[in-house]
Amino acid sequence: MLVASALVLPAGLVLLAAAQGPVSLALAWIVLGVGMALGLYDTAFAALTAMYGHGARTPITGITLMAGFASTIGWPVSAWLDHAIGWRGACVAWAIVHLVVTLPCYLVAVPRRAMPATPGGGRPRARRGTALGVRVRGRRSCLDAMAAPLRDPARAPRPRSPQPRRRPARSPRARDS
Repeated sequence: MLVASALVLPAGLVLLAAAQGPVSLALAWIVLGVGMALGLYDTAFAALTAMYGHGARTPITGITLMAGFASTIGWPVSAWLDHAIGWRGACVAWAIVHLVVTLPCYLVAVPRRAMPATPGGGRPRARRGTALGVRVRGRRSCLDAMAAPLRDPARAPRPRSPQPRRRPARSPRARDS
C-alpha cells in the first residue's frame, strides 16, 4: 500500500494543480485523501510491524522523528515554491518529489510481503543504525545523532542538573539591624 500511495498522491497533486472548478477540486482532494490513507503513519507502521514484529519499535521511532522534521523543511520549501512558481507549480513539484524520491525509497526498503517468522517464533529485529531495515552509509547525520539515545539509552549524554543556589552567609550584624 505504501508503493500505491507514492503513485496516488502525485496523481492527486497533479489533479489539484489542474483543477479549474469545484468539481475538479473535489475530485483532486478525494484522490489526495485516498493517497494519504494509503501512505501515512498507520500504513507505514503496519508495514514495519509486518516486517519486524516486536522489533519494529526502533524503525517506527525513527520514522516518527524524521516525520517530525518534515514540516520544518516542507513548509518553507512550499512557501518558496509558491513564491517562485505559484501554488499549482508547487503541487507539480511535490508530485515529482513523490515519484523521484519517495517511490524509489519504498521500492527498495519495503519488501513485497511480510518477512517469515524466525525459528524462535518472532520476526527478525531491525538492525541497529537502520531505517526501514536499510543501512545508511556515510557520516552520521543530525537525525542519527539525535536518535542514538533511543537505540542505546545507557550511552546517551545525561543533561546536567542545575546546581542548587547557595545563599551567601549573613553576618550576625546584618540580622540585628
